[in-house]
Amino acid sequence: MKRAMLTVVLIALFVSPALARAPIFLWTSPFLGEMTMPDAVCRHEAIFCAFVASERYDVQVAYGWSSGTVDVGDAHVQAQAKVGEAWVWLVMKEDECYFGSQDTFDNSIGKDQPFLIEQQLTLPHYVVWMHRWAEEERVEWTMNQEEGK
Repeated sequence: MKRAMLTVVLIALFVSPALARAPIFLWTSPFLGEMTMPDAVCRHEAIFCAFVASERYDVQVAYGWSSGTVDVGDAHVQAQAKVGEAWVWLVMKEDECYFGSQDTFDNSIGKDQPFLIEQQLTLPHYVVWMHRWAEEERVEWTMNQEEGK
């Protein structure tokens, strides 16, 4: 009986302060108004799938061009995992990553072709690279917001 009472007291000491603060956090968070987020695109899917797969496999991120020509059109990235001796493409469907095939794009003659890979990046290199790019994008976005005022 004493042990049960001691357990209840200890639980109350640790849980009740957290519960007492929970409503303040959950229901008094300020609404941030008209804020916007960028669309999730291949760079986000690649980094997410690479991190998920890296828990079991070596991973890399392929960087290239959807047009099939270097420096023409939109850049594209897609992650890969090394399964056995083969590099397998990772694809994202809804909120899950799967093994799949290389992304393809409609070229000028109307036929799907795989994107042209310019380089393969390790996951740490890709993370640093994308972080630097995101900082540059944020500076540009901020300047555009200030000009629009």
